[in-house]
Parts: sequence; structure tokens; C-alpha cells
Amino acid sequence: NELQIGGSRRHLLTGKKLVTTADKKAFLIGFSIDITQNVLAGKTIVEQKKFYAQIFNTVPNSIYIKDQQGNYLLVNEAVAKLFDSTPNQILIEGIENRDGYQIDGQLNNETDAKVLETGDTIEYEEALVLPGGEKKWFLTTKKPLPDENGNIRILGISIDITDRKNHSDELLKAKQAKEQFLANMSHEIRTPINGIVGMVNLLDEIPTTGEQKKYLSAIK
Repeated sequence: NELQIGGSRRHLLTGKKLVTTADKKAFLIGFSIDITQNVLAGKTIVEQKKFYAQIFNTVPNSIYIKDQQGNYLLVNEAVAKLFDSTPNQILIEGIENRDGYQIDGQLNNETDAKVLETGDTIEYEEALVLPGGEKKWFLTTKKPLPDENGNIRILGISIDITDRKNHSDELLKAKQAKEQFLANMSHEIRTPINGIVGMVNLLDEIPTTGEQKKYLSAIK
């Protein structure tokens, strides 16, 4: 129960017991223990859990936990949104067989196995093709996550790097196009230049005036 003392609210654990004496007189024995700090601590823990859950479900990155068999134990809202589903559905059905999605299941299984085998944290890029054909790229980090019994689970965090990846690919294509253009231009220019140099060398072998010699030297 609660007790108001001088503007301060206290939480009490109260117990009462009826006691009968040998001469059959009845007494009511009561006790109260101040558990205010325990109650407040309990409320704080609950509030912290709600706060952590709110963060877990509002971050834009996909966060999930899998067991050693590849089953999903926990996923956040970002994962559910990406696969047009709900967290509970994904926990039941998984994501590998979602209609219309193209996932590199072999890559996922290999990295999961490596994390479990080595205990290392692994970072890699992976692609996901959505039902409409859009291709998204993710930078995924997987690391071992032991539970309270020592069983190893896999914590995965995937960050959408599609824009950065596309921009990088565009820069690479532009660089390759520039190099190809310069190579083509070099070839196209080299042919007439070689002809000009050859003709200048031939002219240089013919007797010329001092002024003509100077012009030929300038051309060379």
C-alpha cells in the first residue's frame, strides 16, 4: 500500500495476522516495511526497458538476433518494414522464403557459420533485390552474442548503403569512361602526329635556308 508522509509518498509492504492467546483473547498483529526504494527501482527498470525497446524499434538500421540454427529470435521494426511484414511473422516464417525477394542465403549461412566457429566479428556487403526489382545494398556486421547460459547467438546489424554504393559505381564508370576516352584520343592523335613527324624529318634532310631550318626545328 501507499502512505503519504509530509508530501512524500512512501510504498509499504504490510502484513496482518490474527493471534489467539491461551485464554482465548484475540489480537491482531500488523507490520509494515518501507519498500519505497525497491518500488522506485522496479519502476526505473521498467522505464529503462521501454526506453531501450523504443530505441531498438526506431533506429533505421536493421537489427536482429539469430540462434545457431539460423532461426530469428528477435528483429526490430526496420527488418519488418524492409520485408513488408511484422516482427512476429518474421520470427515464425523467417525471411529467406519471402515471395519476390532475392537474398543471398548462401552468403548469410557462410558468415553465420564463420562467426559461430571463430567467435570473430565479421563485416561484409550484401545485396537484396526487392519484389519490384529495386536492388538495395547493406553493410552488415555480425558478431557472437552469448546468452546467460553461455549459448552463442548471432547479433546482426545491417546499414543501408545503397546511395553510397550507387554513387561509388557511378564514379567508377565515369573514371573508366574517361580512361577509355583518353586511350581512344591518344590513338587517334598518334597516327597523324607520326605522319607529321615523318614528313618533317624528310624535309630536314633536304637543303634548306637558315630560316626554314629554324621553322622545321620548331615543328619537331
